[in-house]
Amino acid sequence: MKSDWKETTSGEMVDTSEKIQISISREHGRYIKDVEDCFQDLKVPVQASLIRLSAQELPMQIIIFLSGSILSGVIYDLLKAGIYKLFSKFKGTYITVRDTDNIMFSIAPDGQVMPIVIQSLREKYSHIKTLDDLFSYLQKTDYKARMSTDTTKINVEAEMNMEEIKNKIKQCLETLYQKDSILFERNNGKGLCERCIVFRFACYLQNAFPDYFVDCDFNSASANGRPVNGKPVIDPDRRTSTKRFVDIIVHNRTFRQANDFICFEIKKWNNNDMRTSEKDKNNLKVLTSEYGYRYGFYLILGRTINETKWEIFQNGEPLNGMEPVF
Repeated sequence: MKSDWKETTSGEMVDTSEKIQISISREHGRYIKDVEDCFQDLKVPVQASLIRLSAQELPMQIIIFLSGSILSGVIYDLLKAGIYKLFSKFKGTYITVRDTDNIMFSIAPDGQVMPIVIQSLREKYSHIKTLDDLFSYLQKTDYKARMSTDTTKINVEAEMNMEEIKNKIKQCLETLYQKDSILFERNNGKGLCERCIVFRFACYLQNAFPDYFVDCDFNSASANGRPVNGKPVIDPDRRTSTKRFVDIIVHNRTFRQANDFICFEIKKWNNNDMRTSEKDKNNLKVLTSEYGYRYGFYLILGRTINETKWEIFQNGEPLNGMEPVF
C-alpha cells in the first residue's frame, strides 16, 4: 500500500494517502481476515494489522485509522456498515476511530460514541454521541478539505489557458519522437502497436501535468458518487450504447467530474480508418459534454513528427478541423 508522507504545520509527518488502516488487539489476530472482510465493499484500500499493546482478558479492541481524503459520502456509509458488521460478528468489541486530524472517537458496543480529547476541546466535540453523529461530522470535515483541494485544482486549470496546454502537449510529442523514434521505425517502418506508443506518450504527459494523474485505458467512471465500470457512450448511429474507456485521461481519480481535465484518443498514421475515427471523435464529444472533461484531443501520430495532426474538442464540439500539430 503506497504512502504519501507530508509535513504538517506543527512539523509532524503524517500519511495523507487515501486509505483505511485497521489494527486489532494481538490476542485476536486469528480474526484479522474476518475483520478485513467486514470492509470489503469499501472503494479505498483497507489494511488490517495487529496492535502492539496487549488486550489480555479484554474484549477485542479495534482501531480504525482514516488517512487522506476519503472522497465520498458513499464511502462513509460503507464504513459505517462495516462497523455494524463488526459489532454483529464480534460481540462486545470496542472500536476506536481516528480521523485525519488525529482525533480519536471511542465507540461502545451499544453504538454510543465518546470523543477522546483534552479538556479544552470537549465542548467542540460534545455533540458527537452516536455513530450517525460521528459520520455526519467526519463527512462534513472531509467535504471541506476536498472543496479546498478542488478549488486549488480549478484555479490551476483557470491559470492554464489553451495555448499553454497545447504547448505542453507539443513538448511531450517532441520528446516522444526524439527519445523513442525506434517505436516508429521498427517492423519495417510500420512502427510498434499503438498501445506501446501511447504508453510512452502518457509517461511524458505525466511529467508535463504533475498535479494530475495520467492514466491509460482507465475503465472506471462515477455515477452519483459511486464507481462504475466504464463510461456509457451512445455510438454515432444513435442506436447503441457502449461502455468506453479512452486511450489517455488526465484527471484526479476522484468520483467528482469537476476533477476530470483532458482526454485523448490516439491513432497511428497507418491505423486510422473512417469508422474508428468517427467513434473516437464521438467519444471525445461525449466526454467533453457529459463527463466533465475540459478538453479532448483526437491525435493522429504521423510517421514523422511533422506529419502528426490533431483535432481539439470542448463542450462536445470541435474547436477546429483536423490540422497539423507543428
